[in-house]
Amino acid sequence: MRKLTILLLVAFLVLPVLIASNKPLADEEAGDKYYVERNNVTNTAKAMENIDKAIQSYEKALKAGESEILYYKLALTSEFKYNYLISGEDAHQQKWGAYKALVDRLEKFCEGNTLCAGSKYMAYSRAIIWGRFGELMNPLEAAYSGLADKIKDYSEKLLALDPAFNDYAAYVLLGRMHYKAPNIVFVLTWPDKNKSRVYLEEYYRHNPNMISAKYFLADTLWDLDLKDKAKELYLLAIKSPLRPRYYFEDLKAMEECAAREKELGL
Repeated sequence: MRKLTILLLVAFLVLPVLIASNKPLADEEAGDKYYVERNNVTNTAKAMENIDKAIQSYEKALKAGESEILYYKLALTSEFKYNYLISGEDAHQQKWGAYKALVDRLEKFCEGNTLCAGSKYMAYSRAIIWGRFGELMNPLEAAYSGLADKIKDYSEKLLALDPAFNDYAAYVLLGRMHYKAPNIVFVLTWPDKNKSRVYLEEYYRHNPNMISAKYFLADTLWDLDLKDKAKELYLLAIKSPLRPRYYFEDLKAMEECAAREKELGL
């Protein structure tokens, strides 16, 4: 009887600890599940429901203990929500608030954290969220504030750490930065459309079925006066099928490409 009492006491004391220690992992796994399910539907409301559940799950896991992987996953889900699902009159305000809050958290996490310097997860997270935040600004404002330099630095760090990370994301980040950023004497002198071409050709080489890879490269080639090749890529992008695993990403790229063709009179 005494042994049974001891066993019950041990179980009473240990089980809650084991359950508590497994909870962050369970929250993270739930977040992973909902993130995968975001593109298993073509209904925006359902996709929003899935991505909100993913964000909530990662936030719960972060409360139990911060890590670069969890912040990376939070950045992925937040970027998907606000870049691909949010629209309407107050979209700019919503995006501004969400991106600013997240970049502040990312920077705070990395203050004094020596692991961040060598982390591809944090390099990507900081580059993409600062990048989305910068898209909400006037390009000149982003240039004069130093934000363009910040995004470029994080993107170059990602390229140095792992060129293949997240579908070769460093190449598209740098390619679009060199395409979009204004060249301002004594302020921002590094933007170069020829470098944009090099980066985006590499990105397209690794992602030949990605609509944005064709469309982004076409933009750069057009500005370099390689209009025949650009037209060919714009047409390829418009005719490309939407990939089930990337439905909302491809849908936005398709819509932007169509708008760009209309703007150019193609």
